Amino acid sequence: MGATGAAVGALFGSAWFAVSALLGTTSVNLDTWVWVAGLWGAIGGVATSGVGLLLTALDRGQTAAELSIGRTAFYGAVTGALVPLVVVAVALLATGETSAAGILQFVSIGSGLGAATGAGVAASARHAARRELGTGGDPLGSLRGG
Repeated sequence: MGATGAAVGALFGSAWFAVSALLGTTSVNLDTWVWVAGLWGAIGGVATSGVGLLLTALDRGQTAAELSIGRTAFYGAVTGALVPLVVVAVALLATGETSAAGILQFVSIGSGLGAATGAGVAASARHAARRELGTGGDPLGSLRGG
């Protein structure tokens, strides 16, 4: 789950930087782009690893296919909010500069990405389990003559 979250976070960070560069709110600099993508990738990886830890601790005995998509999304939202909050708190301590709006922005984005990633992982696990059991159907089966 951590690798999936890191990939989603890095893609989000890259997109964020690209949009900021296109809007002219940031200068185009490869080092900064890599830093932003890496920061969001790290946040995504840690947050979704946190989801995995919560699932391990609170939903013992269930396979990935048995997990509730809603509960997994909730765990993702919680860890997705906490990790950016900690990152912003560390930045606040280090620099002494931040705003409530900036904190809210990072926490809400992290929470949304965490919820979406958690739900996506649970939905993917369910789909994979149905395909293994042969009950998921083949969406292209009618085209293949199946």
